[in-house]
Amino acid sequence: MPPVPPPIDRPVLTAAGTKPGSSPVARRRLGTAVILLILSALVFCVVVVRQRDVRLKRLAIAEVREVQKWVGDFLAIHRFLPPKLPEDRTFFASGQPALAYPTSREIVRLRGHSGTIMLVAGPRCGMITPGGDGYAVLLYDAGKVSTQWISPKRFDELRRQRNQMLTLNP
Repeated sequence: MPPVPPPIDRPVLTAAGTKPGSSPVARRRLGTAVILLILSALVFCVVVVRQRDVRLKRLAIAEVREVQKWVGDFLAIHRFLPPKLPEDRTFFASGQPALAYPTSREIVRLRGHSGTIMLVAGPRCGMITPGGDGYAVLLYDAGKVSTQWISPKRFDELRRQRNQMLTLNP
């Protein structure tokens, strides 16, 4: 193998006799490339955060739909709300519900009420994207149960309404 000659230490010059990157055009291209890289990274972060929020919301709704299915099956057979949820099932893997299912005594108080009643609410989902916070809730209205995503403000209204119904009907 032939010996490798030592490197020659001399400045690299372009055809015009200047160093690479020192021209205004080269600096502008470099600046544009850096700006595009930063913007691409920001767009990627926004997409990832939004994806996380959508997945979290879907999980919360799926957990409440499990309760809806069980309560709906009970309603179809017995024609009244179940006195309690089964103790052998865990409906909320993501944490304790924000509003627990009513007790059997509360269910009796709520039977004569007409209008929408919030039966149970999953844990609050704190979203990173603006305006996404909320709760997956199970609502009862005219013999039917439904799952909805509601804002924290609407959750407070429905919880207050439920508490008023329970205190008015001793």
